[in-house]
Formats: sequence, structure tokens, C-alpha cells
Amino acid sequence: MLSGLPFKWPSVPASRTSPEPLHHREKEIDMTRKTRHQTLYRLIGVEPVIDGVFDALDAAKLDAINAEVVPKEIGGVPALVIHGSFDLDVASWAHDASTTAGMPLPYGDHTGAVLILLVIDGHVYAVGFGAGHRLIPSELKDHRFGLSLAVRCLDPAKVKGLVRRELGGSRTDSTLTPAGSPIWMLGIEEYTDVVRRIGGQARGFTLNSRAGGKRPMRLEGGTGVSARFGVYGHDLVRNIRELARICAEEPPDPELAFAERIQPVTGKQLKARLDAELDDLLGCPDGFAHQIGPAVPTTCLADYDAARAFVVKVGSVALNPRPALEVAEILQRARLQLPGQRVETLRTGRVFLYADEKCQAALDDAPAINWLEVTISLGEYRYFLLDGAWYEIGAEYVNSQRRKIATLFRAEPSLALPSYDPGRDEDDFNAEVAMSCPGFVNLHRTFVRNPLSRRGPVEVCDILGPGNELLMVKFPWSAESLSHLFMQGLVSVKTLLSSAEARRKFAENARTNGRQIPDDFVPEKVVFVVLLKSGRELTPDTLFPFAQVTLAHIATVLRNHKIDVEVIGIKPSIALPQVA
Repeated sequence: MLSGLPFKWPSVPASRTSPEPLHHREKEIDMTRKTRHQTLYRLIGVEPVIDGVFDALDAAKLDAINAEVVPKEIGGVPALVIHGSFDLDVASWAHDASTTAGMPLPYGDHTGAVLILLVIDGHVYAVGFGAGHRLIPSELKDHRFGLSLAVRCLDPAKVKGLVRRELGGSRTDSTLTPAGSPIWMLGIEEYTDVVRRIGGQARGFTLNSRAGGKRPMRLEGGTGVSARFGVYGHDLVRNIRELARICAEEPPDPELAFAERIQPVTGKQLKARLDAELDDLLGCPDGFAHQIGPAVPTTCLADYDAARAFVVKVGSVALNPRPALEVAEILQRARLQLPGQRVETLRTGRVFLYADEKCQAALDDAPAINWLEVTISLGEYRYFLLDGAWYEIGAEYVNSQRRKIATLFRAEPSLALPSYDPGRDEDDFNAEVAMSCPGFVNLHRTFVRNPLSRRGPVEVCDILGPGNELLMVKFPWSAESLSHLFMQGLVSVKTLLSSAEARRKFAENARTNGRQIPDDFVPEKVVFVVLLKSGRELTPDTLFPFAQVTLAHIATVLRNHKIDVEVIGIKPSIALPQVA
């Protein structure tokens, strides 16, 4: 204990100098390493000249570090060196540390930042030291550069890390296998998983070999490329040129080529049309939940878990800091913008991440639109927005989903349901089925509490079948809106699977309407019952691409819980005009 001793806690200035290095380390410190593990980025939308490079940077961030900008030549190519530091006289954690310790701890926080930008063969590349990477605007990073290189260099039998995003699932999964694993063992769904980052051991390739042998090179590719690069300027430039050559000339490994299957939309007119569709979607107060979901930008994955506060700035208003990011707040701000300006406002808006609740220690930021995952169908084509860019899902992917759901549409439905007058509504149909078809129970407008959501109770099903099947009934004008029905089925099942109280309440609702089921009831089958008021027959081809993907995904999830799925199209009792 320190009590009773002539001990005085030293005052600590906000800025401290490091102690002199130990004698036995002096040689190590003086030696310049030939290579260093770095992340290299390729920039897009930047004119490959020094003035263009400087103009593309965020002036506010440069001012924040009192940046000094030095144009020079590195390794024989034009370069720009930017350096400064992020300084806080009192660290963001100092007050809390002082409170806990019961003594003043007035430490500052000073983080150096160096960013080197290189113009090489018509492209601009960036490498950061310290916090230098924070000076690169997210929207300037080529999000395909690192991945494109990785699928051409990595050994598919020795993959050590993978980050993927499930289409339409608003979910990002990260897999680590330190010893290395064959790509096929990672359980990737080639047509539904979008690979955002992959790393492992390179095959027959090294950038900087040491004398006496070639140790296998480790490489990770996503938005940028992480590997050991030369420290000397001429070595770094040589490394970059070799990577550029590989991207331009080498084919992807056949086992990894699927990662490039989903292609970006390049046509200006198509991108403008997709933006216009999204702008309209953002203006709708309801009805778009199945098309817009939350996403974490690839560039923010590393800092997301460390963030303790988020600030959303869309339009002229910056919201108060939040401990967690809610996509509803971004959508609400977008909805308040003028029609035709919503998407552009999201592209210029930002979401800021901070390491502390007082928002003093900035971690990262990205355009607000990058925090959304959006799916839009135009005719038979399906597009999705990821990291702020539009991508097209190839025909092979759409066909694979159609094949998956074909078995859900039986030539002879398992349940005999009557034809129906489409001029009447779903309530009447539910009541008529319960009255005229033995074994069917009308549970329309009976609810249970949903423990997974704060949005209110869940209607588990419209009708309970004779074998206790959950029947979901929908009479839409066209098949475009069926994705929402399919998602409702998944929510109903997940509610029953996850909540004993929900199961008990559902059993009580069934008993009230004359059906005895146990309090721990879990369905064995879900049936989607659909009549298209347009007059078209319901088939896998009738469904819009997004509905096909949604149905295929839900059927897979439910089958994993040993729950069968069927889709039954109701025939109209009167002839309807065919509408394309």
C-alpha cells in the first residue's frame, strides 16, 4: 500500500515523449526493415495527377490534423505525402479513468497520421501509416481491387479468413481458420453469399523474397490489399506494378472465381434509373421493409465493434449520438428530403463512428447510403445496392433460385382449397374455408407477442390446416409484393421457435377456435396460399426475382428446422383478364 509512504503521484503533461530505448534495442531500432505489413488501396474517381489527388481529399480531415502536404517523387513516380496528428489534450477515456482511480489522470491522446499517395501508370494508390488510412474518403476506395487480386493469388486449399454477406439477409458473417482450410469447407452458398474479404496463403507468388528461400506469402484482399510490401519507395512501386499486372492479366482461380460472379452496374442510364427507383422507395412510409435492410460498410467492419457512439448526418441535421445505429433513423432522414434528392442526400450524408460516448475519439465514417442494403427488380433483372454501389445478379444466380423453389409448387396441392371470387377480400376467404372445408380453423386476426421485435404482436397464420399446417393467405394484384408474405411466414415460425410464451398463446388461440394443440406446439409445415388478382397463374416464373430469392432462402431456413414449405395458387371462380 502507498499510504504512509512519502509518495507523490507525478503530474503528467498532456504531451509525453517516449523514454530512451534500451541499449540492447538500439541496433534493432536503427535498422530499417525492408518490408512491412501494410494495406494498399486503389482509388477511383480521382484524376491521376498530383493536383487531382489533392483535390479529392477531405479538407476538413486535413485541417483536423494540421496536415502538412508535401508533393515529391517516390520510386520514380509522382507522389503526395500528407502527415500530421490527431491530438486531444485530454484523452476521451481520461475522465472515466480518473473517476475510477479516484485521482487525476490527465493523459492526452496523440495519434500520428501519414498518408502516401502514388500515381502509377494511370492509377492512384494509397498507403497509410498510423492513423493515415482515416484520411482516405471511403467513397474513393475501389471496393473490388483487393478481392480481385485475392481470387487470382490465393491458394483455395489454404483460406484463413473470409467475410461474406448474405443477399437480402442484412447479415455479415466472418469466418477465421488460423491453420487454413479449403474454400469448399467454409460452407459458402455461391449464388447467395457475396464475398467482401478473403485471406490466406498465396500460391506460387511472393512480392519480396528473402535471401535463402521463399516463405509462402500471406495476403488478404477486400477493399484493399493487406500484405508485406517493400518499405523503400522503389520496392513499393515495383510491388504495386506487379499487383496491377496480376489483376489485369491473370485469370481468377477456378475455385475462387465465384467471388467475382456478381458484377457492378456500369451504364450511366441504368444507374440513374436504379437511383430513381430507390428515391421513390425511400419516400414511401411503409411497404419497403423487405427491400431495404441495414448493412455495415466493408470499410467500417474493423471499427464497428469498437464503436461506442454513432452520429448520423443526413441533410442539414446531425442527430444526437446513439450507442447503436438504427437504420430507421437513416430512412426517416431520407424520407424528409425532397423527391429526387433523397438518394443524393444519402450519398453526401455520413455516419460517424466514435470510440467513446462523448464523440471525441473518431474511429471512422462512411456515406449514409453505405449503411443500407437495397434490392430492386426491373422486369426479370435483379439489382442490389452494396457499399453504395449497384450490382447486378447474373442470370445463373436467378435460375438457381428458380430451380430451388420449383418443388414448392406441386402439380397436385396437398390441401384441397376452393376457388374464390377475387372481388371479395381475404377475410371472407378465410371464413369461408373454415366453414366449408373440414379440419380448417380460421385464426385470422389472432395474435401473439413477438419477442424478436418491438413493432408489436404477430399474426402467426391466417388459417390452421387439418394437419396443423400454418396457412398464410394473400390476394395481391401482382406477384411483386409476395416477398413480404414469405417473410411473414419466417417471422411467424421464428416467433414460435424462440418463445415459450408465444407458443402457449398460439395454442390458447387455437383452442378458443376449437382446435386442441399442445402448449409447446411447433409447426411441421408452412403453406403460402396466393390468388393473383391480375389473373396470372402462380408459378415459379410468375414470381419477381427478389420474391424467388426470398422464398428460396426462407424454404432453406425452415427446412433446417425440419419444417416443410408449399405454395398453393388459388384459382379464381370467375374468369379474369390476363394482365402481364
